[in-house]
Amino acid sequence: MKAIIIYDDQTVAISANAMLQRAANYADVAIHWHISPWRMDMLKFSAIADEALAMAMDAHLIIFAGFHHQSLPQCLHDWLEKWVVRRQIPGVALALIGDGDDGGASELAKSLSRFAEHHDLNVITSQAKPDESAVCLSNNPENVLTYSLVQPHFLSLSNRGAYQNWGLNE
Repeated sequence: MKAIIIYDDQTVAISANAMLQRAANYADVAIHWHISPWRMDMLKFSAIADEALAMAMDAHLIIFAGFHHQSLPQCLHDWLEKWVVRRQIPGVALALIGDGDDGGASELAKSLSRFAEHHDLNVITSQAKPDESAVCLSNNPENVLTYSLVQPHFLSLSNRGAYQNWGLNE
Protein backbone atom coordinates (compact mmCIF):
# COMPACT_ATOMS: atom_id res chain seq x y z
CA MET A 1 0.00 0.00 0.00
CA LYS A 2 1.15 3.52 -0.64
CA ALA A 3 0.99 6.47 1.75
CA ILE A 4 1.99 10.08 1.32
CA ILE A 5 2.85 12.14 4.39
CA ILE A 6 2.57 15.88 3.88
CA TYR A 7 4.00 17.48 6.97
CA ASP A 8 4.45 20.80 8.66
CA ASP A 9 6.23 19.28 11.67
CA GLN A 10 8.85 16.63 10.94
CA THR A 11 8.61 15.08 14.41
CA VAL A 12 4.90 14.39 13.97
CA ALA A 13 5.56 13.07 10.46
CA ILE A 14 8.12 10.62 11.82
CA SER A 15 5.58 9.48 14.42
CA ALA A 16 2.98 8.99 11.67
CA ASN A 17 5.48 6.97 9.67
CA ALA A 18 6.25 4.83 12.72
CA MET A 19 2.55 4.28 13.38
CA LEU A 20 2.01 3.00 9.83
CA GLN A 21 5.02 0.69 10.09
CA ARG A 22 3.81 -0.69 13.43
CA ALA A 23 0.30 -1.20 12.06
CA ALA A 24 1.78 -3.14 9.15
CA ASN A 25 3.96 -5.25 11.45
CA TYR A 26 1.04 -6.22 13.68
CA ALA A 27 -1.73 -6.57 11.12
CA ASP A 28 -3.36 -9.95 10.55
CA VAL A 29 -2.49 -9.67 6.85
CA ALA A 30 0.87 -8.87 5.29
CA ILE A 31 1.01 -5.15 4.49
CA HIS A 32 4.01 -3.33 3.14
CA TRP A 33 3.72 0.45 3.18
CA HIS A 34 5.57 2.51 0.59
CA ILE A 35 5.70 5.87 2.37
CA SER A 36 6.78 9.16 0.78
CA PRO A 37 7.22 12.23 3.00
CA TRP A 38 6.75 15.75 1.56
CA ARG A 39 7.23 19.01 3.44
CA MET A 40 4.10 21.13 2.99
CA ASP A 41 5.82 24.45 2.32
CA MET A 42 7.75 22.86 -0.57
CA LEU A 43 4.46 22.34 -2.44
CA LYS A 44 4.63 26.06 -3.30
CA PHE A 45 7.22 25.18 -5.92
CA SER A 46 5.62 23.75 -9.04
CA ALA A 47 8.37 21.23 -9.85
CA ILE A 48 8.21 19.74 -6.35
CA ALA A 49 4.42 19.90 -6.26
CA ASP A 50 4.29 18.05 -9.60
CA GLU A 51 6.68 15.38 -8.32
CA ALA A 52 4.60 14.92 -5.16
CA LEU A 53 1.46 14.78 -7.30
CA ALA A 54 2.95 12.02 -9.46
CA MET A 55 3.85 10.04 -6.32
CA ALA A 56 0.37 10.53 -4.82
CA MET A 57 -1.75 9.52 -7.81
CA ASP A 58 -1.85 5.88 -6.70
CA ALA A 59 -1.71 6.48 -2.94
CA HIS A 60 -4.17 4.75 -0.62
CA LEU A 61 -3.62 7.20 2.22
CA ILE A 62 -2.56 10.84 2.45
CA ILE A 63 -1.55 11.96 5.91
CA PHE A 64 -1.30 15.60 6.95
CA ALA A 65 1.05 15.63 9.93
CA GLY A 66 1.73 18.34 12.50
CA PHE A 67 -0.21 21.19 10.91
CA HIS A 68 -0.62 24.42 12.88
CA HIS A 69 -2.96 26.16 10.41
CA GLN A 70 -6.55 27.29 10.91
CA SER A 71 -7.49 26.03 7.44
CA LEU A 72 -5.90 24.32 4.48
CA PRO A 73 -3.01 26.46 3.21
CA GLN A 74 -3.69 27.67 -0.34
CA CYS A 75 -0.75 25.79 -1.89
CA LEU A 76 -2.00 22.57 -0.29
CA HIS A 77 -5.59 23.20 -1.36
CA ASP A 78 -4.42 23.81 -4.96
CA TRP A 79 -2.33 20.63 -4.83
CA LEU A 80 -5.28 18.60 -3.50
CA GLU A 81 -7.55 19.93 -6.24
CA LYS A 82 -5.06 18.73 -8.88
CA TRP A 83 -4.58 15.41 -7.11
CA VAL A 84 -8.27 14.63 -6.67
CA VAL A 85 -8.96 14.68 -10.43
CA ARG A 86 -5.87 12.56 -11.22
CA ARG A 87 -6.03 10.00 -8.43
CA GLN A 88 -6.17 6.39 -9.51
CA ILE A 89 -7.34 4.74 -6.29
CA PRO A 90 -11.02 4.99 -5.24
CA GLY A 91 -11.78 5.35 -1.56
CA VAL A 92 -8.54 7.11 -0.63
CA ALA A 93 -8.33 8.19 3.00
CA LEU A 94 -7.13 11.62 4.10
CA ALA A 95 -5.73 11.64 7.64
CA LEU A 96 -4.94 14.56 9.91
CA ILE A 97 -2.52 13.80 12.72
CA GLY A 98 -1.71 16.66 15.06
CA ASP A 99 1.02 17.26 17.56
CA GLY A 100 -1.22 17.37 20.62
CA ASP A 101 -1.65 21.16 20.43
CA ASP A 102 -5.25 21.70 19.35
CA GLY A 103 -4.80 25.39 18.48
CA GLY A 104 -6.60 25.47 15.15
CA ALA A 105 -6.38 21.80 14.26
CA SER A 106 -10.12 21.45 14.82
CA GLU A 107 -10.88 24.04 12.14
CA LEU A 108 -8.36 22.40 9.84
CA ALA A 109 -10.06 19.03 10.43
CA LYS A 110 -13.42 20.55 9.52
CA SER A 111 -11.94 22.11 6.39
CA LEU A 112 -10.34 18.82 5.38
CA SER A 113 -13.59 16.99 6.13
CA ARG A 114 -15.56 19.36 3.87
CA PHE A 115 -13.04 18.81 1.08
CA ALA A 116 -13.24 15.05 1.53
CA GLU A 117 -17.03 15.04 1.55
CA HIS A 118 -17.15 17.12 -1.61
CA HIS A 119 -14.84 14.64 -3.39
CA ASP A 120 -16.19 11.41 -1.83
CA LEU A 121 -13.02 10.64 0.13
CA ASN A 122 -12.55 9.04 3.54
CA VAL A 123 -11.40 11.07 6.54
CA ILE A 124 -9.32 10.05 9.54
CA THR A 125 -8.66 12.56 12.32
CA SER A 126 -7.09 12.32 15.73
CA GLN A 127 -9.00 15.14 17.34
CA ALA A 128 -9.93 13.68 20.69
CA LYS A 129 -12.13 14.77 23.57
CA PRO A 130 -10.65 14.07 27.02
CA ASP A 131 -12.69 10.89 27.54
CA GLU A 132 -12.43 9.53 24.00
CA SER A 133 -9.54 8.10 22.02
CA ALA A 134 -10.61 9.74 18.75
CA VAL A 135 -13.36 11.66 17.01
CA CYS A 136 -13.80 11.42 13.26
CA LEU A 137 -15.32 14.26 11.30
CA SER A 138 -17.50 13.72 8.26
CA ASN A 139 -21.05 14.54 7.32
CA ASN A 140 -21.20 11.27 5.41
CA PRO A 141 -21.00 8.34 7.86
CA GLU A 142 -19.96 5.96 5.07
CA ASN A 143 -16.76 8.00 4.56
CA VAL A 144 -15.50 7.98 8.14
CA LEU A 145 -12.69 5.69 9.22
CA THR A 146 -11.84 5.49 12.86
CA TYR A 147 -8.31 6.34 13.91
CA SER A 148 -9.05 4.95 17.35
CA LEU A 149 -8.99 1.37 16.01
CA VAL A 150 -5.27 1.69 15.31
CA GLN A 151 -3.79 4.21 17.70
CA PRO A 152 -4.15 3.02 21.32
CA HIS A 153 -2.59 -0.44 20.89
CA PHE A 154 0.37 0.87 18.90
CA LEU A 155 1.30 3.87 21.03
CA SER A 156 3.18 1.73 23.53
CA LEU A 157 5.26 -0.08 20.91
CA SER A 158 8.77 0.99 19.89
CA ASN A 159 9.49 3.22 16.90
CA ARG A 160 11.31 0.42 15.09
CA GLY A 161 11.76 1.47 11.46
CA ALA A 162 10.37 4.96 12.07
CA TYR A 163 13.12 6.68 10.12
CA GLN A 164 12.90 4.50 7.03
CA ASN A 165 12.93 6.53 3.77
CA TRP A 166 13.74 9.81 5.52
CA GLY A 167 17.27 10.03 4.15
CA LEU A 168 18.93 9.41 7.50
CA ASN A 169 21.96 7.15 7.10
CA GLU A 170 20.66 5.47 3.98
